[in-house]
Amino acid sequence: MDEKEVAEYMELVDELQKERIGNSNNLIEIKEMLVKNKGLDEGNLQYLTELDIRLDRKHHGPIITTTESIQGKEIVEYLGTVSGYAIIGMGVSSEFFGVYRDILGGRSSKLESYFLEAKENAIDSMYRHAIALGADAIIAVRFNDTSVEGKGKQMALVSIHGTAVKIKSD
Repeated sequence: MDEKEVAEYMELVDELQKERIGNSNNLIEIKEMLVKNKGLDEGNLQYLTELDIRLDRKHHGPIITTTESIQGKEIVEYLGTVSGYAIIGMGVSSEFFGVYRDILGGRSSKLESYFLEAKENAIDSMYRHAIALGADAIIAVRFNDTSVEGKGKQMALVSIHGTAVKIKSD
């Protein structure tokens, strides 16, 4: 990793921290690696890539909406259906506390966090698909989520789909 790459990643990490995007412990760990000019492993690079996609999605990317149209915009081309999927393992402790919450009532913030993480990952996947098609927007977005069980493990499954479109330039 050369000095230019290190500087670019440092800027990205700083921007992500300012935007409060991502897990702060992971960002601190990555920043320490960059400061020490250590090479990032594949997991760190994947994490930075995902955060970069979310930052881009937040500021520059295609519009994502659940509506069939975009107010004030004219759709000029339908590019096709785009989708994204994510499966997140929830672990034994989450199942235990989820059952405990079910019995006593109330919300399970741990289980909710798994579904929110899965939702963000699915949106990122759909977003990359739309970018590859050259989309300006994704309309009619629909989410489906469920928990699935296999081999004694419970997982959160989120699927998302919508229609990638080009919109008329202003």
